[in-house]
Amino acid sequence: MAPIEPLKRRIYSLLFILGWVSGQVAWGLAEFKGMSSLPLRLIFLANALFQPAAFSLVWRKRFPLMYVDTIVVSFVAGITAVCMALKFYSPTYSPNVIIEVMYLWTPIIYIFAFCLPRRTQALRLSSIVWTTLLLVSLPYLIQHPIGLTSYLTIQLHLLTAALIVAFYFFASFQRHLQLAQLNVEQMAELANTDSLTKLANRRRIYEVMNYERLRFTRYGHSFSVLLFDIDHFKKFNDQFGHDLGDKILIALAKRVKEVLRDVDTLGRWGGEEFIIILAETNFEEALIKAKLLCEHVAIRPLVDHHVITISCGVTEVLLGDNPDAVLQRADVALYEAKHLGRNRAEGMPSDELEHALRTLW
Repeated sequence: MAPIEPLKRRIYSLLFILGWVSGQVAWGLAEFKGMSSLPLRLIFLANALFQPAAFSLVWRKRFPLMYVDTIVVSFVAGITAVCMALKFYSPTYSPNVIIEVMYLWTPIIYIFAFCLPRRTQALRLSSIVWTTLLLVSLPYLIQHPIGLTSYLTIQLHLLTAALIVAFYFFASFQRHLQLAQLNVEQMAELANTDSLTKLANRRRIYEVMNYERLRFTRYGHSFSVLLFDIDHFKKFNDQFGHDLGDKILIALAKRVKEVLRDVDTLGRWGGEEFIIILAETNFEEALIKAKLLCEHVAIRPLVDHHVITISCGVTEVLLGDNPDAVLQRADVALYEAKHLGRNRAEGMPSDELEHALRTLW
């Protein structure tokens, strides 16, 4: 169910309740003042029966709302057409039908029509209603071209025609705006998402790192980076093929997400290498998280009967760091984990990693 539909059902329900109450009050006043007639009684009776029936359809969700829209528009348009026909062609049977007052409410018909989900449906229904009312009044307008009622009727047709055009224009504009917004969102997702694993790609990872680095510089909120890859992944591809390799990468992404927080960012760095940005996390906490992650991945088969292991390198941001410096330290820590036997997490306090980098280079 669309998010707007429950609200729309509640609004419809309220309108039907108010419509029934106001109809009953108007009927009672007409009878009390002696202004009622047989046609008016039939109209009031039709309204008294329609409103509860429509309320039942909406409240009990027996029909899709698009059908309710059509039913409401058809009913109100039908009542309007009947009142116009009575006023124009049978005034003796409807002396108390004040058609000019009804004209004030006629534009609401087209508002309800454009509540339909598709603007083409709304335009079609509105055109049918407008044409019907025009055909009902046309013989009278030809016979009585001059007069207040004729003048107001012509103005009504012109006004509602303009409303239909305006509503259709705005509905089309809204549709194009939604499509444009959707295209922008899709382009942004494609630009920031790895196509295989649906994780953040390098571009997105750099954006997150720059954001976290800015928070660290301004407010002192530290963050850590965890770089990991699959041990002996090339053997899986060589022995079982790239299809299994892709399945392993996808399954690994899902397995890793199980131990991450909402504020953490998991991305695919390239090939079988992944990266995690741990917000509000210092080095010691990140190292513990990395060791738990290694255990979580290896505890049960990942795809079919295949058990894989990962090696992790951990580092924490330093003052003056840029993303490349942080990644370089994490890569050194990952190399250390590989060198010490794999299926493990390694990392050194940031000052020691700085020393290791100076020694290495």
